[in-house]
Amino acid sequence: MGRIKQRVREVVGRRYSLSLEELIKELTPAIKGRNNYHKATRAVLKRLRKLNAFVCERLRIFLKRKYSDQSRGTWRVHDNLVVRLGLYQFG
Repeated sequence: MGRIKQRVREVVGRRYSLSLEELIKELTPAIKGRNNYHKATRAVLKRLRKLNAFVCERLRIFLKRKYSDQSRGTWRVHDNLVVRLGLYQFG
């Protein structure tokens, strides 16, 4: 799971000129590829859910830093928002 986390960090990074939608478009293929390779079985499902939480947390941190506001990143990104924007979710 370390390689996919590293990929998420690379995509999100410090690219503050991008919008949240553009980041999600870049993240979705990597996450889908990970899911297709591992075929979410019960044994893997718990780790995949942790990966979902990790990706959402990285997006929150990105928004918090982009807007230089301590609270904005925390209330702006919820799981249903990133799903509506097209982020692939496991399980």
